[in-house]
Amino acid sequence: MDDPGCKQTSVRSQRLSVLDIIGEEQEPEFDRIGALVARLLRVPVALVSIVETDRQFFKSQLGLASPYAESRQTPVSHSFCRLVVQDREPLVVADSRQDDRVKDNPAIQDLGVAAYLGAPIVLGDGRVVGSLCAIEHVAREWSPDDLAILTELAALVATEIDLRAEVKRRKSAEDDLHLMARELEHRVKNAFSMVQAIVSLSLRAPDVAGLRRDLIERIGAVGATQELLATRAGSDVTFAEILKGEVAPYDPGGERLDAVGPAIAVDARDAVFLGMIVHELTTNAVKHGALNPEGQGILSIRWNAEDEGGYRWLVLEWNEDRGANSSPSAKQSVSSGFGTELLDLLIKRQLFGTIERLDSGRGLSLKLRLRLTASPEGGAL
Repeated sequence: MDDPGCKQTSVRSQRLSVLDIIGEEQEPEFDRIGALVARLLRVPVALVSIVETDRQFFKSQLGLASPYAESRQTPVSHSFCRLVVQDREPLVVADSRQDDRVKDNPAIQDLGVAAYLGAPIVLGDGRVVGSLCAIEHVAREWSPDDLAILTELAALVATEIDLRAEVKRRKSAEDDLHLMARELEHRVKNAFSMVQAIVSLSLRAPDVAGLRRDLIERIGAVGATQELLATRAGSDVTFAEILKGEVAPYDPGGERLDAVGPAIAVDARDAVFLGMIVHELTTNAVKHGALNPEGQGILSIRWNAEDEGGYRWLVLEWNEDRGANSSPSAKQSVSSGFGTELLDLLIKRQLFGTIERLDSGRGLSLKLRLRLTASPEGGAL
């Protein structure tokens, strides 16, 4: 059975790293509180102790002997403060050698802990992260005033930690805002560049009547990708999400699309280009291929990632089967003219990739190899 205390300590250690406390040098704000404990309670040792899974770390220490004064930590086996955190209440020990709770603790011998008084450090969200403690080298009866003073000073330690956490949080939020502003500017530039290319290529098309419709659809595809990116607040999206957004609307019953591949994260720039590539292939499949609403075709899509030449490559296999009733002579290809030109622009010039075109007589088969700008792995699909 799992030990609940171990789980709580593990979570506590994880959160303390966020507070940026563990491993820091001694600081005057905490040292002053330790000095007050020593002066007001007239003790030789005062500690601001943060309890971790396998050790206690002294954010401040006054009066410890070597080597603990230099290392500012002990194994958790030496920790009286662990009991303060565990019980979430003060620990009062008048004579450690006679107290069943601690009489076997090696700190009695190694640190000279004969009497101990500890008050919990309780943060604003209710977490107990350590103890402010006073230590005597001889047995001592602690008074209610001693405990009251220590409790008030422990609250000051908690306030100092909370203030630092809030400052860190606000600074992080400001950094995130600056990062998001730069990312938004970058995305807008990418989107406008993509729209400009679409318009420029579309104006060459001889079918003026279809120009308006095609422009709306293609610019809409750019907008859909931007909308997906906007929901991530600066995080990457996966190729599977881009694919789903473009293809799924044409297979509402989930019977004509067979798409399988790992979760591959792509950045904002690549997402726009990949969205347009998938849009062009999907539009072609709806008009002439496996997703034609009058047919019963199947679209099979497979993808994976390969690392080569210092880059990550997205390898995409797009295979269409128009169905048993399709004519073997009805050859299908990516629409000529603008569609082919746009795909070549996206695949070869923007993503430095390659495209292999095949047709088995049952439908279009493509293999694309596309270079990704940034390539962290995403989570599972």
